[in-house]
Amino acid sequence: MSELDAVGRTALGVAWARATESSRPDALFHDPLAEAIARVRPRPYSAERATEGARREVEAMYLWIVARTLFLDDVFADAAAAGIRQFVILGSGLDGRGFRNGFTPDSRLFEVDRPAVVDVKEAVVAQAGIDPVVDRRPVRCDLVDDWLRALQDNGFRPDEPSAWLAEGLLAYLPADVVCRVVEGVSVAATANSRIGVTVRRAGKRTPGRDDPFAEIRALWHDNPDIPAAFDAAGWECSLSDTGSVLAAHGRTIDLPGMSSASLLAGTRRG
Repeated sequence: MSELDAVGRTALGVAWARATESSRPDALFHDPLAEAIARVRPRPYSAERATEGARREVEAMYLWIVARTLFLDDVFADAAAAGIRQFVILGSGLDGRGFRNGFTPDSRLFEVDRPAVVDVKEAVVAQAGIDPVVDRRPVRCDLVDDWLRALQDNGFRPDEPSAWLAEGLLAYLPADVVCRVVEGVSVAATANSRIGVTVRRAGKRTPGRDDPFAEIRALWHDNPDIPAAFDAAGWECSLSDTGSVLAAHGRTIDLPGMSSASLLAGTRRG
C-alpha cells in the first residue's frame, strides 16, 4: 500500500477501530473493507503495554469511532428511507460504507478525497477483491479546490435531494475552508437533503505525557461553531453524543470525558 501523509494516516486508525468492532461477537456493524485494511496494515497504536491513562484514551477513541459510525450510518439509512438516492462522503478516507450499507439499486455514492488517499483506498479494494453494494464513484479532489464541480463531473445532480457525511474531517481543516465546505454543501443540497457531521473540540488542549493521540490532536484546527454555521446556512440540526448513540444501539459505557465530541444531524430547510 502506498504511503499516506499525517492526516491520511488517521484513516488507518479509524479502519482498525471498525475492524476491531467487526470482530466482536456482539458487533454493532461489520465492515469488510476495514477488515481487509487491518490484514495488510499494522495497528497504528497498541495499548497492551501502555499506561492506564493511555489505555483509557484508546478506549475512549474506540468508542467515539464506533458511535459515530452508527450515527452516520443512521443518517444515510434515514435518507434512503426518505427516497434520497444521492449520497456524498466528504473526506472519505478509507470509509467502507460503499461495501456494506443498505443502499437501493438506483443509488449513487460519491466519495470525495485527495487523489493520494483515493489511490491508496482503491489499491486495497482491488487487492481484497471486495465488491461495492452501490454505484460507487470515487472523486479525486481536495476540498480546497473546486470539489463541487468535480462532483458534478462525476454525475452528481444538484437539482435532486442528497445526503452528506463529513466524518472526522472538519477538525483537520482551517476555519475558512470549513466555512467554504458548509457553504458548498448548502448550495448543492436541495430542500429536505440530509447531513451528518462529527464535531470535535479542537482547542489547544495540552496533551499528557501518556497521550497516544498527541500527534493527531496537533493536526486539529480551531473551528467555527459548526452547528451554528449549518443553522445559518439553512439546516435544521440536532446534536447527539457517544454515550447516547451507543445506548440506543444496546451498548452502555462507563467512561468519563466523552462529552468532548458531538454528532450533528441536519435536514435542509425548504
